[in-house]
Amino acid sequence: MSAPQLRATPESGPTYDDPSEDALFELLEDIDAGEGTWLIVERVGDATGQNYAQALRREDGHYQVEHREGGPDSHVKTSVDDVRAAHRLMVGWAFQLPDWDSDHDWLPVRT
Repeated sequence: MSAPQLRATPESGPTYDDPSEDALFELLEDIDAGEGTWLIVERVGDATGQNYAQALRREDGHYQVEHREGGPDSHVKTSVDDVRAAHRLMVGWAFQLPDWDSDHDWLPVRT
């Protein structure tokens, strides 16, 4: 059995190794239903722990989606209207789909 490439961690539950597109949608649906507020998907092979995407459900029902691939300068965010849009971005990042992030305005995350 090979080592997992991705790990999904929802606020409200256990981690999932190599989640499918459907599993990511189910985890986001749980958040949409009020079970926690965030989901993080990370690339397990990245020893720095700085290669991840996350979705955060806001009180108004919109989602903030972030991704980071390296240092703080690569940490960016965008806002989307609903769980389906958040899912499209999380899947695009997770499975490295072409142009997955091109239809959104990404702003730097400042800490």
